[in-house]
Amino acid sequence: VQIKALNVNDDLRTRESARRKALWTLSHLIPGDPKAAAILDVLDGIEDQERVDLNRRRGNYSDEGVTLL
Repeated sequence: VQIKALNVNDDLRTRESARRKALWTLSHLIPGDPKAAAILDVLDGIEDQERVDLNRRRGNYSDEGVTLL
């Protein structure tokens, strides 16, 4: 159980680091910069992974709004 918790914390730490780097990079772009799309994709990916992890912790696995048991 402790190993699993460490992995979750490592994942959280890694995601938070990636999120901060993406936000920092985004803050240096001017509005309308085409580079922003790739950075927003990174942020969306982080959010999607957090949603998946939250569903796993709750014991629900959903796909396209359908909960599978």
